[in-house]
Amino acid sequence: MSPATLADALEEAAIQHGDRAAFVDGDQRLSFAEWERRADGLAAVLVERGVRPGDVVAIMLPTSIDYVVVYGAITKAGAIATGLNVRLGAREIASILDPRSRRARRGDLGSPRVHDGALGRPAGDRTR
Repeated sequence: MSPATLADALEEAAIQHGDRAAFVDGDQRLSFAEWERRADGLAAVLVERGVRPGDVVAIMLPTSIDYVVVYGAITKAGAIATGLNVRLGAREIASILDPRSRRARRGDLGSPRVHDGALGRPAGDRTR
């Protein structure tokens, strides 16, 4: 049977492919098992911060391993992930995001001290 959601597909891939590389970004590698573990950890943080199934959560990160971890976490929380181009300016971002409907405020998840641990790496570690 095919996985019903991206979260289900990620879980199945972690079981079937474990230590195989899911993503390679320069000299950084992320296995399917590690992707699953990190996405699970961050999903728990998102739920603790009030993200609920059906919420739309914006991601504003460059294409990277962190991006796929955050995307996976959002789907595991049952929310809907939407990407924002990192080249957008403040006015463009403001016109896209409705502050009355956001659960996480600007900077809440974007600062390294908040999400390093949630992404499964030591605080301040920018190498993975």
